[in-house]
Amino acid sequence: MTRFTLVVPVYNAEETINRLLKSILEQTYKNYQIILVNDGSTDKSGEICDMYAEKYTNIRAVHKDNGGLCAARNQGMALAQGEYTIFLDSDDYVEPEMLSGWNEIIIKQNPDCIISGFKRRNIDTGQEKIFQAERAGLCRFTEEEGALFGKLYCEYLLTSAWAKAFKTKVITENQIRYKEEMLFGEDEYFCMDFFTHSKSNYIDSNSYYIYIKSENPNALTNKTIDFNFYNILYERVKQFCEERSIWKGNKIHVANMYLRAVLNHATKLKSQQNKSLINYIAIRSSKPVRSNHKIAKILLLTPFFRHMIFFFKNSHTIKKPREDKIAWFFILVFSSPFFI
Repeated sequence: MTRFTLVVPVYNAEETINRLLKSILEQTYKNYQIILVNDGSTDKSGEICDMYAEKYTNIRAVHKDNGGLCAARNQGMALAQGEYTIFLDSDDYVEPEMLSGWNEIIIKQNPDCIISGFKRRNIDTGQEKIFQAERAGLCRFTEEEGALFGKLYCEYLLTSAWAKAFKTKVITENQIRYKEEMLFGEDEYFCMDFFTHSKSNYIDSNSYYIYIKSENPNALTNKTIDFNFYNILYERVKQFCEERSIWKGNKIHVANMYLRAVLNHATKLKSQQNKSLINYIAIRSSKPVRSNHKIAKILLLTPFFRHMIFFFKNSHTIKKPREDKIAWFFILVFSSPFFI
């Protein structure tokens, strides 16, 4: 039986798809298939997919009308023959030991899911940041393991479908699919759906996946954000945690991530209609560590001055108190019982 099926949605990725496929073909473990789903590309991506499919017997190219990332991944999942399904984005790539390392884990542990770390790399600047678990091991996110969920969630290790291997049997038996109405956050929602049914997850402390941010402006993952999807995600994660009796210990972590989302998209939330989408109960539950986030939280929770946060381009322009006398004034005034 084929061990891995690698599903790759492709949309106008002629500049990056060769790099990804080269990194897959260089894997030291060879029992895998690749399904390339050309999602109505208007460049030469489709031709490139066909070229690889003609050259390699373990690569299949399928072509469909443009329908978005979720539809493309669903089609790829439906064709998966591997014991485990892996999702990759066409503008990223992987290190050659990924499949070999995961195969060793499967032989020893046979988990329903492998959750690995990743490297976020900027090819233009050479900057790289590694996101990974502190230690490896099996987990089910039970009440006894609740603290681990929060740590992994805040490190973005539970919010993406890539850098993971999902047991295909769990997907098919529980009819887990991407929700095509989700225009943002579809990976995180998929992961919560899968974890709801998984009986064992293995946390891999390695980081084989290389995530390239914003190199390809046409990538399926680069899209306009409707902030309401953050609210949907917040409620879905809350639901998962409540079902596992781990919400009490993770409420702060999930709220902190929600606050980050608000600050990262402040410029998109200037209108009254968009500001009304913000879940201020979640904001109040957060306990940010960074000084600029603390100031931002106070501003957001003070109705009279709430609009001020949206004049900043993003959270990074709200300086630390020592660097900005105005911000220091705000934190003193807004910390008073009168405002809180």
